[in-house]
Amino acid sequence: FNLMVQSKEFVFLNDTQLSKQSWQTRNRIIVSGKEHWLSLPILHDRISQTINETQLANTLRWRKKTEQTFLQNYNNHPHFVAAYEIIDLLFSNLTLSLGRLNELIISYIATKINISTHIHRSSELEIDGVRSMRLLDICEHFNADEYLSPLGSADYLKLDQFEDNFVGRVRFNNYS
Repeated sequence: FNLMVQSKEFVFLNDTQLSKQSWQTRNRIIVSGKEHWLSLPILHDRISQTINETQLANTLRWRKKTEQTFLQNYNNHPHFVAAYEIIDLLFSNLTLSLGRLNELIISYIATKINISTHIHRSSELEIDGVRSMRLLDICEHFNADEYLSPLGSADYLKLDQFEDNFVGRVRFNNYS
């Protein structure tokens, strides 16, 4: 959301390779004062599977455990109702692909917190290429003069010489 609020255009890289045990499939909540991972159960067919090809394994056990964990830890929180709307949105859309589900939840929250950035899907831009070359082509597509990246991507962008090839300014978002 910090990236989105600073951007004119935001692109979901929904047709990139799935990375198991990443932010693509999980997030953190606080349980008893400590970070706790909530992971989506996914159906992983092959190594080259993309985010938008990934389906969820909608198991009743996972659903009950997730809801119980959330209720036990947030039931008395002052923002419980707003937070539970997100859990309800998740449970109501488990037939969507992982990519569409992530987009739906992120867009929902962005609307709730008044972020009005233009949102796009990489799969709809018809831009091929790999890694940084693809990012360069996406930036060119939007006539971008600045690229805002999460700090965690700095090493891979440096390795690919992204900054040397991008005609604009590259900025890293160091969000704590």
